[in-house]
Amino acid sequence: MSKRVWNPPVTPKREDTTTAWRSVGEKEGSSSFRNVLEREFPAGDTLTEEEQTVSRRNFTKLMGASTALAGLGLVSCRRPESYIVPYKKAPEWIIPGKPLFYASNRPVAGGAVPLVVTTHEGRPTKLEPNADHPDSAGTCAQTQASVLDLYSPARSQKILKDGKVATQSELKEALAALDLSKTALVFGEDDSPTRNRLAKGLAAKGATLISYEAVSGEPLQKGISQIVDFSKATRILSFDCDFLSTDPIGNSRDYSKKRQGGNAEYDQDGDVSADQMNRLYQVETQFSLTGGLADHRLRQQ
Repeated sequence: MSKRVWNPPVTPKREDTTTAWRSVGEKEGSSSFRNVLEREFPAGDTLTEEEQTVSRRNFTKLMGASTALAGLGLVSCRRPESYIVPYKKAPEWIIPGKPLFYASNRPVAGGAVPLVVTTHEGRPTKLEPNADHPDSAGTCAQTQASVLDLYSPARSQKILKDGKVATQSELKEALAALDLSKTALVFGEDDSPTRNRLAKGLAAKGATLISYEAVSGEPLQKGISQIVDFSKATRILSFDCDFLSTDPIGNSRDYSKKRQGGNAEYDQDGDVSADQMNRLYQVETQFSLTGGLADHRLRQQ
């Protein structure tokens, strides 16, 4: 049985076909154009025909040499090596790879935030509210971000003088020569026993103590007679008051509880139903966290 040969139909050549040239050299048929056209790699124009024939062996040699040269050039781009030294005497309760939890607090203006700190090999990595503490009311964005201050590159780790590393004796000499009567110390309104003891000692020698808190809401708290109870509020109208962030005039956790629900299945768990959820109306001059969570927001110029 003979093999069937399939002959595709030949497209007839049109007489009115327009011929296009890619360059003037192609139209003129110059020798330089034919030389480039016959060579697969024009960059190797100086090579002979024998050198242009790349075998598998030559290709492997060229690629191996290129890789070796690239490795020599990228030595300085490697990540710096660091050696981990094991404990000579392992600390108690620390197991590498397993977190260890501590009860702590973060001092803030007017009190402290009870926290549970998650640590790994002695390094704090996460902060969560301490639900066992009677004053626990959740955490704020500033508290969650405060753990990053411990790893800030701008955090001073050595004694510096004029931008250079100094010794402890030089620090004592600079403090002894300091005129405390012309020195003012500015610190926050949070409470710290160690700082209070040092501040009182400096104040007894003539230093001026100034307490300032950039974000505390103290002026707003002085202007109101009582703290708002959001657990009993069904309609909340706020005039340029960011009570969910920088103006703490109430427990934002109670406000969030009144936002849960909307489904009959949730009502069995003690959450509020859809008709009992609170409504928030925010009137403000600039965008805030409270305005972003409001049901209705009115922006004023």
